[in-house]
Amino acid sequence: MDSIILLMVEPQQKKSVLISIPRDLWVPIPTDLDNSSDHKINEAYSLGIDGRYPNKRVEFKGELGGWNLMKYAVGTVTGIIPKYFIAVDFGGFKKAIDILGGVEVNVPKSYHDAFYPIKGKEMDLCGKSLEEVDALKIKYSGFELEKQFICRYEQIHFDKGKAVMDGETALKYVRSRHGDGDFGRSERQFALLEAIAAKAVSLGAIPKGGKVLDSLISTTQTDLNKSEIKSLLELIGAPESYKKISLHLTEDNVLNSGVGPGGAFILYPKDGKGNFQGIRDLIVNSISSSN
Repeated sequence: MDSIILLMVEPQQKKSVLISIPRDLWVPIPTDLDNSSDHKINEAYSLGIDGRYPNKRVEFKGELGGWNLMKYAVGTVTGIIPKYFIAVDFGGFKKAIDILGGVEVNVPKSYHDAFYPIKGKEMDLCGKSLEEVDALKIKYSGFELEKQFICRYEQIHFDKGKAVMDGETALKYVRSRHGDGDFGRSERQFALLEAIAAKAVSLGAIPKGGKVLDSLISTTQTDLNKSEIKSLLELIGAPESYKKISLHLTEDNVLNSGVGPGGAFILYPKDGKGNFQGIRDLIVNSISSSN
């Protein structure tokens, strides 16, 4: 799972909250009845749909069980159990933005990535012989090895300020990993989400519904049906009138980085692994201070 974002909407207070949850966050997940094992939070969905843990509770099995496990994990971290989920794959993401006719993104800071992967060139040897490749494998590993095959990548650049993006460009903007850290990436994702919402509003897709909204719904996977979506939109009203709060869980506030099993990179609370109270306090304080 590429990105995990919790959205809370408070219609009476005209307030919306976006919380970015790092995919590498280390959390306990109930994989054996009520007994938990630790995993990265982005594994929660896959733990539900596969058979590695046959003793999971019935509500955590299968396709819907995967999303229920993700809701459980998000609730464990934030203290807020999501009622619904909406999932968009990359193909659907591109299609949704193109359905809207592109979006205007307020790029928060200039961004450059010299190593954005070109689809279909993942195994290109870039003119190198097999002997040269073997020699590089001895000298380099990981991303340093990948950087020796420059033809596999393109450079992407975005200047600070407003930029009009189609689906393909927007996908590059939010997927790119080598121009800044995880915080910068979540900041880019939030900027794009705001642009998508603004464009949907300008087209009348929210809260009126209609063909544009129907097309957008077709690009997603969710446990909301169409009538529930329209009811929620009517309850929310005009999202452009809402006060928006954005919160990123990072090493600058509530997280530490460390090493998990097999040397994997993980993030965990500064209060200690499995202790999410500091994260929950940050969320409550961020929301209450905005009143």
